[in-house]
Amino acid sequence: MITLRTTSVDQTKAVAAALAELARPGDLILLAGEMGAGKTAFAQGFAAGLGVLDTVTSPTFTLVHTYEGRLR
Repeated sequence: MITLRTTSVDQTKAVAAALAELARPGDLILLAGEMGAGKTAFAQGFAAGLGVLDTVTSPTFTLVHTYEGRLR
């Protein structure tokens, strides 16, 4: 398990985008945390790193969101 801590939304998005560069088909990313923990910022940064152009919404209370990007 890897633990990363950021101190701003921009840092969270940047870390997520960098991790997206390493993502491969079949990888599993789990986002867990209280409201306001940064899950949406992470999802938005990760999606941007994958080339997703759609608006990325909160992953909380959602079973599946599908976005077109580098990994299909």
